[in-house]
Amino acid sequence: MRARGTVTVTGTGTVTDGRGAPLPLRGARDLARSASRRRARRACPAARDGRYWRMPPRWTHVVLKVSDLDRSIAFYARFCGLAVVRDGRPAGHTVWLAPRGAGAPPAFVLVLYRTEVDSRVDHLGFQCEAREDVDRIAAEGERLGALATPPWDGGGDIGYVTLLRDPDGHLVEFTFGQPIAGLEG
Repeated sequence: MRARGTVTVTGTGTVTDGRGAPLPLRGARDLARSASRRRARRACPAARDGRYWRMPPRWTHVVLKVSDLDRSIAFYARFCGLAVVRDGRPAGHTVWLAPRGAGAPPAFVLVLYRTEVDSRVDHLGFQCEAREDVDRIAAEGERLGALATPPWDGGGDIGYVTLLRDPDGHLVEFTFGQPIAGLEG
């Protein structure tokens, strides 16, 4: 059966076509999907040829392979102020972290994935409120044997920066003065 026209959902949850005839669930879904595609094509001429969506994808997470979830959670909580927002332990092998107090849902999460660490990202970057915060993090990282690069001032787009290594060797950058504010997407 091919439905045409308006789709209505009644108070009882029944989906009907424009004449009031009930639609099978599959027919209702197909009609809603095709109507959505038509609206998108009308609203955005470039969407007509499938080049891009009306709303671009939103960056939501980075996944790091880690060998020990507890050790990695402790590192990212201590140095980056991240807290567990989804915990897959003990049955699973992933934990999601977000900034403390980020609200729900957080705009971005770091996903720790317990598996063999066979690849690394270049580095993760975190902005600090003050130069002294960078120095404090570097001192604590040095005390714990995690300091990869002592603080230095790169000026311009780099700012004042230090790098630590997390328990699996991933580099984590802490900066002050990196000109993030005012960037447009």
